[in-house]
Amino acid sequence: SASSNIKEVAKVLQSLKETVAAFETVDMPEGLREKYQYHTCADISRLREQGYKAQVQPLAESVADYVKVYLAGGKRLGDEC
Repeated sequence: SASSNIKEVAKVLQSLKETVAAFETVDMPEGLREKYQYHTCADISRLREQGYKAQVQPLAESVADYVKVYLAGGKRLGDEC
């Protein structure tokens, strides 16, 4: 569920709080609550049909990788490693 995904990301960020600068959580602005996409689930069946066999990285691992590799190094998604 979307709620469990948010909690999973929060746990990862909390465990990495020494790695990156302080962060804080804020409530979703009321004007965005009805418009926000709380859940995303990629359908990779067409990718698999084309022969892609690699495992999809779990959310927690993806978030941790992004924080450690990009944010802690002052990079942002799209920057070269």
